[in-house]
Amino acid sequence: MSTDGGCDVLLVCASGYVGYQVLRSLARHGLRVCVCDADERCPSFYSRYAATWSVCPDPLRNEEAFARFVAKEASRLCVRACIPVFWPEILAKYRHLLPDGVALPVDSYEKLILLDDKVKACALATSIGIPIPAEIMDADGAGEWPVVFKRSSGLGGAAVYFPKNKKALLNLVKTSQTGKFLISEYVDGYDCCVDAIRMNGRFSAWAYRVIQPKTKGMSAERVSIYNPVLLEYAKSILESIDYNGLCGIDFRIDKKHGKPYFLECNPRFSGGLYSQIVSGFDIPWLLWCEAVGCGNIETNRRYKSGKYTGNLTLKFNLLNKRFKQNKSILQSLVDFLFPITFHFDDLDITDLKVFFHLWKRR
Repeated sequence: MSTDGGCDVLLVCASGYVGYQVLRSLARHGLRVCVCDADERCPSFYSRYAATWSVCPDPLRNEEAFARFVAKEASRLCVRACIPVFWPEILAKYRHLLPDGVALPVDSYEKLILLDDKVKACALATSIGIPIPAEIMDADGAGEWPVVFKRSSGLGGAAVYFPKNKKALLNLVKTSQTGKFLISEYVDGYDCCVDAIRMNGRFSAWAYRVIQPKTKGMSAERVSIYNPVLLEYAKSILESIDYNGLCGIDFRIDKKHGKPYFLECNPRFSGGLYSQIVSGFDIPWLLWCEAVGCGNIETNRRYKSGKYTGNLTLKFNLLNKRFKQNKSILQSLVDFLFPITFHFDDLDITDLKVFFHLWKRR
């Protein structure tokens, strides 16, 4: 840990709820964490856990300028590791710019892009025997509606659509590049996500079930679960390309038969990160330990299940939506408050400035 006024870790692209959870996790382990993000309104900038913060160039507008800024900050702050919350592939591409001795716990640009491509990731899963929802070759092949239309890239469900008729589907096809989308049957069920770390020959993972929302977007309610089939599927996917780093793998569970179907990979911190931390699977801390050479990943460890977590501001949005749909006030309040043992990933009673900032921006 830093003792010379510098920082242990530079947290890059630390925006939103997820960036704040990574910051909070690392700082609570005694690390000095410096934060940078392209948005000067980044919630982590307001946190008492951030040692320093800085505004960096937008990584999506100028990749090289962003990478050079991160490298300069890493040198100035004498950090031991750079950990990107989002867009790890950009730093992977410009890894050579980082000062000697600064660890970057992400895999190669090529592997990150492969996993992040929804179409290619489905092909990879199929090649190793993991089931995916039945593919539909064209609009005429759709038997039941809605179907699922998925573009090859996009965050937070932005690339996923559920067209309810042929006209809507054809419009999506028309506005998409050939070969850059996938059409599949809609599986009536619920989403489960596995977060995994595979580094230096060690693998550890845990899963959670998304309770709300029921379609797409960042999870507002979830519960941690033990599902050995999903964990083994996740391990097989990462091992098939010898991937080293962290990755979130999404599945859809058929409500009638309980059969899991692979949906996509997200080679970065996931929106349900706090569920894993509360369950004992402290991903940011484990990633740091692996990055600096004191790795303590416990292969095949079982973490806690049955932990309910969520996002208070997103739950409030759902409550408002239910009121507008004329659902009973009593039932809506019960849904909002239950279970009482909820852990909220955007609420830290000792760091309320960040919470009010997130609430204001919701």
